[in-house]
Amino acid sequence: MQANSVAAGTFITGTILATFPVQNQSGLVLGVAESSLSVSVGTTITNFSQCQSTATSGSTFSTLTIKELVNTAFKSPNVITGNIGGLNNNTPGQWYQNGINTESQTVLPATFKNEGGGTSPVTPGQADFATRIRINFSNIPAGVTLSLPVTIGSGSSTATATTGGDTGSFSLAASAITLTSSGAVTYQVTNQSGSSIDSYTVPVTMTYTYTPPSTPNVGTILVSATYAPTSAEVTAANTTAGIPRFADTSVLTPIATIAACQTDLLFTFLTNQAGFDTGFEIANTSTDPFGTAAQNGTCTLNWYGTGPAAGTATTTPSIASGGYYTNLVSSAAAGFQGYMIAVCNFQYGHGFAFISDGYGQPGRGLSQGYLASIIPTPGIQPAAAGTAGARNASDAHLSGVIGGGEGLNQ
Repeated sequence: MQANSVAAGTFITGTILATFPVQNQSGLVLGVAESSLSVSVGTTITNFSQCQSTATSGSTFSTLTIKELVNTAFKSPNVITGNIGGLNNNTPGQWYQNGINTESQTVLPATFKNEGGGTSPVTPGQADFATRIRINFSNIPAGVTLSLPVTIGSGSSTATATTGGDTGSFSLAASAITLTSSGAVTYQVTNQSGSSIDSYTVPVTMTYTYTPPSTPNVGTILVSATYAPTSAEVTAANTTAGIPRFADTSVLTPIATIAACQTDLLFTFLTNQAGFDTGFEIANTSTDPFGTAAQNGTCTLNWYGTGPAAGTATTTPSIASGGYYTNLVSSAAAGFQGYMIAVCNFQYGHGFAFISDGYGQPGRGLSQGYLASIIPTPGIQPAAAGTAGARNASDAHLSGVIGGGEGLNQ
């Protein structure tokens, strides 16, 4: 029966047809559809900066928990042909009992005849392997390597990686599995605990080395898990893909983001109105005496306020490491008054602004300068609630704390 389209908790009903009177012939409950596989992401670090290389051994940034929701969902590879505790799995109706929890379940003797009159080589009901669980990874940025263990499990329940029946390629070494692009890793149950709920913990390690200006690539890595093999694996080159087969109903979930090297600068007030003008400067200070990797990139200037430029964005030329960009509001956004956020494609950016009404001219002399504020980059600094991609407005004195507020005047 194809059950993947039936929602969990749905009753499976049937109808009895008889030649004698039977009450309640239709709508008879034959069973209940249940979900049997749970996948959860337990994140320790969700966001990485492109230009901060991981350690040589990588960073274990998250764990996946693969768990059965029914204590007989994960099944062993054994095909039982003898008698165990008075039971034998060639008798329908006696599976799931006293060690007969195998992927084959009921296995009937191969006594059926084929069309040529001989005995069929096929054993009806026999599975090709134990329960297999495929973990899918999508959108792995170029330059990034993910590593997973060869064996996973908890307590007496274990599963081991297998290269058979897989839709994606991976490198299988003695102690680790590596993925460098979108693909999948398939684990096969080698031992299941029987009556208790089996739960497998899968640590995921990320390794990459920053190479200026843009390696590794940026992006969000996605993950999902499904029973395997799936019907989608049946191709012209692989017409069977093993028995049993499943429908992949998994949903890709974000597990980590590699964000661009970036500095976000807030210029709180700029004006080119009422006789005033504002000069502003952005410095790329990634050249320093501390061995920092040199970076370069453009800045996108986002203008918010009044005047023709309000609501628009302009882009500076690339600012080299150790260099700076200067301009006047009258040149960059004539007639503007308001604030501006500069999104610079390098770290260690700093800014300064100077407002004047024409200092040195008769009857004039008003001027004021200030440092641009640094906004923690959304997607690198998580919000207070632990979610990524949000700008957090907590107290500024918490700016050095993960989930803390904006670091003003840095």
